[in-house]
Amino acid sequence: MSIAITEQPNYAAYSIEELEDVLENIDKALPYTFHLASDKQETERNLLMQKAAALNTVDTHCC
Repeated sequence: MSIAITEQPNYAAYSIEELEDVLENIDKALPYTFHLASDKQETERNLLMQKAAALNTVDTHCC
């Protein structure tokens, strides 16, 4: 008997730490699933970097 898994994990709801865990433990034989998790992790890291950069931006046009 074989079981077909049709639902993909909702990686958009995962934290960066959860994505790191997935990437460390995912079966590399499932490249599509690995690719989804890897892309989401990269997106989340980029968003964090953008937020940090925005917080560190000094408004020189003020006053």
